[in-house]
Amino acid sequence: MLGRIAMIEFDVIDAVVANLQTFFNKMIFVGDKRDYVQMKKKFVIPTIYSGYGNIDVFIESKDFKDLLLDISEFARNNYIKINYYDDTQIEDTLTFINRFELTDCFVLLSKNTELIYKFISELKAKNIYVNKNPFEDYKFSITENDLIYTKNIEMS
Repeated sequence: MLGRIAMIEFDVIDAVVANLQTFFNKMIFVGDKRDYVQMKKKFVIPTIYSGYGNIDVFIESKDFKDLLLDISEFARNNYIKINYYDDTQIEDTLTFINRFELTDCFVLLSKNTELIYKFISELKAKNIYVNKNPFEDYKFSITENDLIYTKNIEMS
């Protein structure tokens, strides 16, 4: 039996989550990971995070203007939030993004191979798109394995 699962969007009221979460076996949080990090402190049940509907975009080169416009248009038309990083230092960007756990979707627009390698090797992200539109196959997905959790019980 799967049990009861609550799925929460990022604009839900904190008090609702705090008061009603014990009615569920697992919480699925969909939205911005910064909101999730804040809400996670209030969860007493296991949680799954999905960043669907939110992406991070680092712009190092303005040569990808058309691609950026395509990404922005799709996001606007589909209510997807984009966090843009274009006037930030590389180290500051990596530190800021990584401090909020795993990023679901990250886009890097750059011709600098050293920078590309740095982001690929240091960024905590499920999906990294380098000079590519992330919305070609963008879909919401949570697998059955995400919904299962184990409980270790030891007795003497």
